[in-house]
Amino acid sequence: MPFQVSPGVNTSEIDLTTIVPGISSIDAGLAGPFRWGPVNDITLIDSEKLLEETFMGPDANTYSTFFTAANFLQYSNRLHVVRSTSSAQKNASATGTVVLTANSSVYYNTYSESDGTPVTAQGDWQAKYAGELGNSLKVSLCMPTRANLVSGNTTINAQNTDVTITGTVAVATSNAITGTSTTFGVDLRVGDAVIIDSKYYVIGAITSNTAATVTAAPGSAVDASNTIIRMKRSAFEEPARNMIGTVN
Repeated sequence: MPFQVSPGVNTSEIDLTTIVPGISSIDAGLAGPFRWGPVNDITLIDSEKLLEETFMGPDANTYSTFFTAANFLQYSNRLHVVRSTSSAQKNASATGTVVLTANSSVYYNTYSESDGTPVTAQGDWQAKYAGELGNSLKVSLCMPTRANLVSGNTTINAQNTDVTITGTVAVATSNAITGTSTTFGVDLRVGDAVIIDSKYYVIGAITSNTAATVTAAPGSAVDASNTIIRMKRSAFEEPARNMIGTVN
């Protein structure tokens, strides 16, 4: 309401806004330490759940920043978060050499094969983000089931996806394979696609190192002087020539 601060001078306060903004639409920014997540990169967070998924839950060193952010997100859904870190924090790697790869932009511009300069000092694997959580990561590779492996599955023959196994074989019209000086128990598995006398078969059963059966009969016997060639087999990539038979 108007009032006089001196004779003849009136002071009035007038609200010219037409709306009152809802608090949920208010933006805010926060920078501080977190256990995980991109470093020096602005990330828009809209809920406490996303905050925890992106930057992990708090510990003794990060609880103040985490709960400050979480409290704001109880009222608003627009918090721009930046994770800060010290120069001593690094990304865990497969070897003893570690560096700080702050975020995806740093990786692609510095280390990626397409845009950066690949390095080998960190080994084959490096944690995506800096922090102690990276020390708990374990990587396992799912290699092709039977790709380029010679007798004993210990040596990779990268030059040839077809492997000639030990000994010679004969195939009977009854689907039985009889081997001479063969080690089927080591060299073959049920489901392996093989070539015998330029014909394609799939191993149906293995009885011993010298006895096995195929899932499709050749129609005529093959003499005992033929070698058996095992073709590449993979749960992730199956060559068309391995797909023997028809589907109704």
